[in-house]
Amino acid sequence: MKDALTRIRMVYNHFKPAQKQVAEFILGNPQLVMNSSIKQVSLASNCSEATIVRFCKEIEFEGFKDLKMGILTSLNLQKETLQQGIHKQLLKDTNIEDSVAIISHNNQQAILDMLKLMDYEKLESAIDLLYSARSIYIAGVGASALVAQDFLLKCQRINKQCEALLDMHQMLVKSVHLTEGDVIFLITYSGETPEIIEFAKLAKEKNVPIIALTTFKFNTVQSLATINLYVSASETNERIGATSSRISQLNMIDILFTCIARKDYERSVQMFKETKAIIQREVK
Repeated sequence: MKDALTRIRMVYNHFKPAQKQVAEFILGNPQLVMNSSIKQVSLASNCSEATIVRFCKEIEFEGFKDLKMGILTSLNLQKETLQQGIHKQLLKDTNIEDSVAIISHNNQQAILDMLKLMDYEKLESAIDLLYSARSIYIAGVGASALVAQDFLLKCQRINKQCEALLDMHQMLVKSVHLTEGDVIFLITYSGETPEIIEFAKLAKEKNVPIIALTTFKFNTVQSLATINLYVSASETNERIGATSSRISQLNMIDILFTCIARKDYERSVQMFKETKAIIQREVK
């Protein structure tokens, strides 16, 4: 199930005033909302029922009933918060033990938060699309390029046609030759990377399906994608680099690759054995 409260908190700053009013009421009264009808919530929050329904759609819930189930999921997942400041990435006076604890906690939390954002129908659609693709073109720059390369290496192990595009020049050249049967896989945590946005626009012009892996917060790449997958990360805007966001992305790559390989289990296992054998033979 989708975690409603986490989704609302993540995109709160991007809501319009009427949406913020609904969000504030839900965040302040989750138990009340879960046990009320939409009419009761409308009266209590001083928001119209239509506004509440639109709010549900905005955060990718089918309707008010679905939202209530998401709130229930949130309440069941809630845990005691760690001490204030646990999410700090870089503290001047932090000793090595605290640094290890903070960074490890942030990485673990990023994966747990990603699971709360998971839409399994979209995930399954993405897996089917990648599995059936003639060629996969995975694009990422900066830290996301490392994630793209990881997916490329995994695909090569099962002889899945895949190419990693890691700079604007590669993306522009490839955009000319995109054809039916190709799939674009975009990796950008912010969803606002200029090179990725331009490549997405070019791919969209050719009606090539686009899978995007971004943060859940509203962004440009989301609006261009055919299927959106989300990661979460406990990083601030003043982050020292992609840390927990990269862990989230790599975790999603592992999920996608494993599920793709499982679709042709016997062949994938044989490919794994052959690649392992040749590597072991050549490195001796």
